[in-house]
Amino acid sequence: AKARKGSAPMPNVGGSIESIVGFATSDVEQPFDPASLGGLLSHFQNDEQEASQAVFKALFKQPLSADPVTAFKALSLVLWLMHESPMAFLDVSLKHDKFLEWVQGCWAAGTDNAGDFSEGEVSLFAAFLRMKTRFHHRCQFSWNARFDAVNPGFFAGRERKVLQGVEELVDTAQELALALLDSKGSSTKLQGAAVLVLEVARAYEAVCALVDTVEKPRAREKLAEVYSNCHNHAYSVLSCASGIEEVVEQLPRDLVLDIPRNPPDIVGLAMYKNMQPAAGGGGGGGGFQEEPLGGFAQQEANNVVAD
Repeated sequence: AKARKGSAPMPNVGGSIESIVGFATSDVEQPFDPASLGGLLSHFQNDEQEASQAVFKALFKQPLSADPVTAFKALSLVLWLMHESPMAFLDVSLKHDKFLEWVQGCWAAGTDNAGDFSEGEVSLFAAFLRMKTRFHHRCQFSWNARFDAVNPGFFAGRERKVLQGVEELVDTAQELALALLDSKGSSTKLQGAAVLVLEVARAYEAVCALVDTVEKPRAREKLAEVYSNCHNHAYSVLSCASGIEEVVEQLPRDLVLDIPRNPPDIVGLAMYKNMQPAAGGGGGGGGFQEEPLGGFAQQEANNVVAD
């Protein structure tokens, strides 16, 4: 895999939560810059709930209904904090659904004075965040916002329903991400797109890991269609993002962008595995072990060359 350059971060912004949020959502030319927001995360080390509420209190004071750039940066900040801060922020975001609904209504497609966001990108972004908070709530926060498994036992027997929820999320994320990635001249849009690309990639990795836990071919048959849909959405976003250096520079080095064009045959893989003699059983082909669907992530990460 191609080595990824690190972005040149701005100095960390310190001060109160309100001042940092004001900086991150400013309508100046400088795009939303996650690399400069370490100072914001430090506030969560003291009181997660208090810091989460303070972020939204600060967002309430920004001119989100008057300036689409500020609104877009605010939503980029919210998704970034979902990924980077403790789980409390995700829960607090759900409680501020009315706020996100208000932002969604302010910048629908065709809204006057929307400027570069006249196609409804801000509205769709807010709708996506509302969808994401509700999805994690329905899953009882068994995945955190980065799709790390917190309570894997929750998914047993619920795999298909959970994957349908992920499919809905990545479908919406795909629509928004592709619209943003298409605007190659806007650093603000591409910075927000990078956070969405991370969301799609981590969601797809979690889908693969969940399918890996289902061993019986008949059970996988029930998951095949929704898994394929998730794969196709992910491929569409990741393959597009991989060709835009300004986006790739913002992504973690271990993030896999190069996935196969066509989804693996998860039913066939399970059937083939079940046909093989057990390891040590003396059979002719013994010891076959299915390559985990999620294994491509580690394999690709090992290929990344440091600068």
